[in-house]
Order: sequence, then C-alpha cells, then structure tokens
Amino acid sequence: MRLTFKLILIIVTISIISSLSVMSFFIYNIIEQNKTTIANTDRILRDNYDFVIRTQVEVAVSMLNQINKMKEAGAFTEDEAKKLGADLLRELRYNKEGYFWADTEKGVNVVLYGTKTEGTNRINFQDTKGKYIIQDIIAAAKQPGGGFTDYWFPKLGQTEALLKRGYSLFFEPFGWSVGTGNYIDDIDEKVAVEKQLL
Repeated sequence: MRLTFKLILIIVTISIISSLSVMSFFIYNIIEQNKTTIANTDRILRDNYDFVIRTQVEVAVSMLNQINKMKEAGAFTEDEAKKLGADLLRELRYNKEGYFWADTEKGVNVVLYGTKTEGTNRINFQDTKGKYIIQDIIAAAKQPGGGFTDYWFPKLGQTEALLKRGYSLFFEPFGWSVGTGNYIDDIDEKVAVEKQLL
C-alpha cells in the first residue's frame, strides 16, 4: 500500500512538473510572439507615418508643379506663381493638424501657416538640442527623392519643443524646400494604443 502511494505520488509529481514545463514553454512562446508582434506593429506604424508625410509633400509639390506649368504657359508671372503657390500651400491641410512649410535655399521662410516667421531667415535656427534644423531640412530636401529629418520643435500654439520627424522635397522651379512632419509623441501614442489591443 505504501509502495502504491509512493508510486502515485511520484507519477503525480512528474505529471505536474511536466505540465508546468509545457505551460512555461507555451507562455514563453506567447510572450515572445507578442514582443515580435508589438515590434512589427511599431515598425509598421512608423513606416506608415513616414509614407503619409512623404506622400503629402509629393502631392503639395505636384500642386506647385501645376502652378509652374501655368506660369510657363504665360498665365502668371513668376512672382504671381510663387504668391499663388505660397497661398495654396499655406492653407493646405491633411489629417487633423497636418500643415506644410517652405523655405528658400538661403533659409528664408516662405510658408509656415501664416505666422510672423514667414519672410524671416531661419538658416541658422537651432532646435533645443543645438541642431541647425533648417539647414538639415534643406539638405534632406535636395537629396534625390527628398529626405527625412528628426528635430525638436513646438506644436502649433505651444512653446515646449517636442521631437518631430519631417520630410522635405526640393521644388527646383521656385527654389523651395517644401516639408511637413509628425510629432513622435503622436506616433508613440498610436503605438501604445495598438500595443494595448494585442
């Protein structure tokens, strides 16, 4: 009787240990799969934000290109074409708060949602980390196909600088670097919401 009890106890103990090992293995795999899914979600969302800002700038530059074609056809003078382009670009929006800016090659701001910055030279403007952001934005814009720039800049109506990722593209006929961007905290918030859904 004691031998049977000991045998049952050994079998039960081995079964429990085996079950715990298998459960631990599955839990570990689930955790690792969730980490991979979250990392993939994070990457996909960030890639999507990059795609959106790049596409929006390309659309804005296409609009400027049409204005330039009309100028070349004699519908506008160069000054009239640039004014029309700036006015349309200033009012152009996407999503809730997406807006555009434009700076000349020398860093003179042409468009920044109608603020007093327009008309001023920003070539030596530095963000809170000491980065010459306008110089970097212009350099990125002049790369083949444009480029991305990360920098610190306050949201509209705020003074605290937040991390922002911008995309800019150079429009040769007007000599403008046209850009837009997303704030990283907005992207992080979206990623956090997606993580909670997993």
